[in-house]
Amino acid sequence: MSTMNQSGTQTGKASLLQRAKGALVNNWNTIRWFVAILALVVAAALFAHWNEQRAQKFSTEELSGIRKLVTFAGKSAREAQRTQSNPLQALLHVNYALCFVNAANHMIGDPATLQKLSNINVIALKQHLMTSQAQLLNKIRNQCTEKAKQTDLLEK
Repeated sequence: MSTMNQSGTQTGKASLLQRAKGALVNNWNTIRWFVAILALVVAAALFAHWNEQRAQKFSTEELSGIRKLVTFAGKSAREAQRTQSNPLQALLHVNYALCFVNAANHMIGDPATLQKLSNINVIALKQHLMTSQAQLLNKIRNQCTEKAKQTDLLEK
């Protein structure tokens, strides 16, 4: 490609604009594919963001129910502490409390969001309940072995 210089004679070098235009025409297919793939990636990211936001929207009734689950878990935990003299009954309350916490956590999916919603430290509550559950199970197992030993001694 040749161009005219100021004196009116042709030169062998093309101008920058003509070279850019030629490169654009030569690489048009590659540019189209790049733009198409970029558009698909952006569309997928937007869809993922929209889907995440849609999944986290709860009605006020649902939020109230989830808040009640955490509240019931707290009440069951207090009831378990109150009934420590009967480890089987206390274990029942602890199991209910763990079920309530796990159900609420499964619905919301994020313990921090659940804590903001219920004003209860759900992570600490769940850890406390799991510790209480293990202690109560050990206490029940020990009582059962003691009872079994006493029964064996009486039968002999």
